[in-house]
Amino acid sequence: MNLGSLIAICIVQASPSSEVHGIASFRHGLAFSDPKSHQVKHYSSVSGVSVLAGNGTEGRGRGSAKSSNFMQPSGLCSELDSNLFLCDLASRRDFHHHRT
Repeated sequence: MNLGSLIAICIVQASPSSEVHGIASFRHGLAFSDPKSHQVKHYSSVSGVSVLAGNGTEGRGRGSAKSSNFMQPSGLCSELDSNLFLCDLASRRDFHHHRT
């Protein structure tokens, strides 16, 4: 994936069951928040779309990355391709995901 290219390509698109909000470069791909599914997902050209965090139910973010739940995940920021920071608008909480 060449993010410096002048060619625009649609990598991930919203659908009736998903929405794309915050986007951050992460782990050789893109991480994005999906408020409709209450999850944070990852896209790579090799494996497609996978879930990084969130079990798909609405909640206040308790649990490990895969078992946690979010109300309205939105803003994302990555640090050194190993840390991902998420803001959940509806619960007014910030989350940190550390690469293991």
